[in-house]
Amino acid sequence: MVKENHHYRQLLKITDESFDSQQLSAYHLCISYSLNRVRLAVLDVARHKFIALEDYELSNIFTTAQGAQVFQEAFSAHPYLFSSDWQQIKISVTNHNFTLIPDTLFEPEAAADYLRLNCDFDPERESIFTYHHQRIEAINIFSVDTYLQQVWQEKLPAKKITYLHLTSALISGLLQHSERNPERKLYAYIEKKSLCLLVIAAGKLEFCNLFQGNTPEDFLYFFIFVMQEQNLNPDMDRVTVWGDLTHDSALFTLLRTYIRNVQFGSRPAGVAYSYKLEDLFEHHYLDLYSLPFC
Repeated sequence: MVKENHHYRQLLKITDESFDSQQLSAYHLCISYSLNRVRLAVLDVARHKFIALEDYELSNIFTTAQGAQVFQEAFSAHPYLFSSDWQQIKISVTNHNFTLIPDTLFEPEAAADYLRLNCDFDPERESIFTYHHQRIEAINIFSVDTYLQQVWQEKLPAKKITYLHLTSALISGLLQHSERNPERKLYAYIEKKSLCLLVIAAGKLEFCNLFQGNTPEDFLYFFIFVMQEQNLNPDMDRVTVWGDLTHDSALFTLLRTYIRNVQFGSRPAGVAYSYKLEDLFEHHYLDLYSLPFC
């Protein structure tokens, strides 16, 4: 069981009857990690089906070192999280340290230089990772803090952990979502203090960036700014949103005031979901549901 404290609080735990903790080698463990939220999902590989999901809210965490320490303490008693039996473990991290470049221009030895053009990269507390998006012929270069890596190295020293950036998960999931839609659209994924906006047309990514905000007005500004920069019309073009908001939330109400055609997104097709997940809003957990497409 997870040790709840003033830093971590469990919001949701759903487990399908078919889940067998003695058969972890048949499953992929998918984790979405940030300083505000930790989410876990279990994918039955043979059936390509999500059969478990857990959601935890974080608070009063101000540094990456503190976040990793609290994560280790909170989940040290989890019955199977740190098992070496998983067929695969994927961890998606949310931070602003990423950049996308065409794969034809990518030189592995220059990865740190590419990243420094877009953010402040600290090699003493961060490691660089890359992910190749073959469908858009681009490389996502991003960093993962070493404190989080050390937790997994200590718990599972012989296990290979696949690290991804939130944007790679979203790009993969949304390309899957939009592959049959030639319409040029703005897609949004919203968390507590961050907003990822993507423009996709005919299966091609045209824009992707992460923004940080504290109020609904902050997020609205980024929506309108990006739509203007990308020549999208708030009165004409459709916007689809996923993430931590509801139909009656202040942000969604504000969006509907200034954007005529705004709607919630659905779960990605191409993967199945336990019936126990059917009662959840379909626009929640895109960060987890997209990981099988990476």
